[in-house]
Amino acid sequence: MKSLFMIISLAGALMTGCAGGSQKRSSTVSREQIQTHFDQGRYSEVIELCSQERVLETDLLLLRGRCYQKEGDSEAALGDFRTAREGAPDQALAYCFEANLLLSFGKVDAALETMHQAEMRLSTMRKRDRFYVRSLLGEAYLAKGDAESARDHLRKAVQVGEESPFQNPYALSITWHNLSQAEFELAAFRSARRSYEHYLQGK
Repeated sequence: MKSLFMIISLAGALMTGCAGGSQKRSSTVSREQIQTHFDQGRYSEVIELCSQERVLETDLLLLRGRCYQKEGDSEAALGDFRTAREGAPDQALAYCFEANLLLSFGKVDAALETMHQAEMRLSTMRKRDRFYVRSLLGEAYLAKGDAESARDHLRKAVQVGEESPFQNPYALSITWHNLSQAEFELAAFRSARRSYEHYLQGK
């Protein structure tokens, strides 16, 4: 299984508004500077810059959380993801990054619980964000060993992804890869091959 959320450039997604749901307020933090530091792997400097704000906006909370995660401080990362989710409950990536972190600990049931909360809010999310939620649900069910549920969510994810003109084609290809794995585990070999071909086309 390939993890969609360890591949996406979070900073790029957030700075261009792809994450959605962030409420913009006045900020003294330069997002361009943060973007540069993140892209260069200077995560401790991103954390320092973000921590200068008394109240962090949703996008910066998620970004600092990812930097904490990359620096090995999983507890602080989880705290930022949950704070972001509580402050912006329609923010898809807040749920997805929290669940991804939980999956990295092997806490599959906790990750699924988080994503089921996101699933309950799908109708209020943008199409591209619904893609992220469905994709992460598919990953979580694959990790649990429930290939049938994984297939159902991943099929919905690729359908939404194909319909979204702004979708990251590489992110979509990763979802096709995971769908292929779920189908293979269900002995749906012909479908698995077609899905894997979609993955190769977008790779």
